[in-house]
Amino acid sequence: MLPYLSLARVNFDMNDHSDYHALSVQAQVKVNESDDIVKKLIQQGTPQNSIRALVSDLRYFWHWCAIVFPDIQDYPVPYPVIQTFVTDHLGFETTSGVTVGMNEHTEDLMLSQGAPVTRKGFKFKPGHHKLNTIKRRLSSLSKAHTVAGFKDHDVYHPVIKEMLKRARGHSINKPTKKDAMTKDVFEQLIAVCASNSLQDLRDRALIGAALVSGGRRRSEIVAMQFNDLKPRVINDAIAFEWHIHASKTHTVSDDALVVPILGEVAEWLDTWIFQSGIQEGHIFRSINRWEQIKKPLSAAGVRQIIKRIQEKAGLQSLDLSAHSIRSGFCTESARQGISPQESMALSNHKDVKTFFSYYRHGQATQNPAAKLFNTKN
Repeated sequence: MLPYLSLARVNFDMNDHSDYHALSVQAQVKVNESDDIVKKLIQQGTPQNSIRALVSDLRYFWHWCAIVFPDIQDYPVPYPVIQTFVTDHLGFETTSGVTVGMNEHTEDLMLSQGAPVTRKGFKFKPGHHKLNTIKRRLSSLSKAHTVAGFKDHDVYHPVIKEMLKRARGHSINKPTKKDAMTKDVFEQLIAVCASNSLQDLRDRALIGAALVSGGRRRSEIVAMQFNDLKPRVINDAIAFEWHIHASKTHTVSDDALVVPILGEVAEWLDTWIFQSGIQEGHIFRSINRWEQIKKPLSAAGVRQIIKRIQEKAGLQSLDLSAHSIRSGFCTESARQGISPQESMALSNHKDVKTFFSYYRHGQATQNPAAKLFNTKN
């Protein structure tokens, strides 16, 4: 490993792709070597979505590293390299108002369409990353170090932590939250899925089941299998127990997380299963223009469904996404006075801070102190 002081940026002539070709191959070799890391993660029961994100993050990092620090080809990655990776992707302004980030040569190579080997760029658009994207890439790099046997590494060096902490409140990097799918929003969305078409039956069942079962993640929704649903009869009405075997915070090595689907949503889900004729495999699937049921929905498909229904309902003023389902459950549970313990038991939030950020938002509108100066009773 090179001494820290010898680490230096490398710039290449954009007109000479030969150097970049060699570096791209070098980076791809490093990505392929990550197969052992992936195998270990699979053995640990890590969800497929998390593995895909990790591989994508490592591929991005090592191609960036091949351009900027070509002599760094193995773990552990030294602190100066990680610090440069953060500053390259973290947008911030100097006192003179100049935005600092990745230099032009590096960004051009990362963006380059038709680059050797890859045939497409690794950076989708110019400019800085979102802060959460940087954090996710660092988390993937940290996990790769740990699995590779380097428990003490520099990914979360104190200086790195401080940089991320200071960046969070900065206007360029400040994360924006999507609007929550609270009960009133949910009712408006469902109202435009009232026909008996397979598409409406699926969409109504999908959004309803995701919301009432604790604000499920889209990865959990698309993974729902026929055998995961155990039908029950409660007060002469259909209900389901949904056994979730793996998710972002719940691995296959754990006992299945069991959540209920009750009321009219259970009826919608039962109707969709019956009308679709699904008797095995994935519950939620794509539907073509001829109302033919095709392959299982992807996570991107869930996002597209929500956007389409949102537009149909005339709710373009809201910034909704698949995560709006999860935040909507937390927010609405606070509005209706459900205790945090009961809500978290259903949502299975591991990050208490995240849960309470939505829960407190829901409580705010119910605070009696907000009515102190009302002139009308």
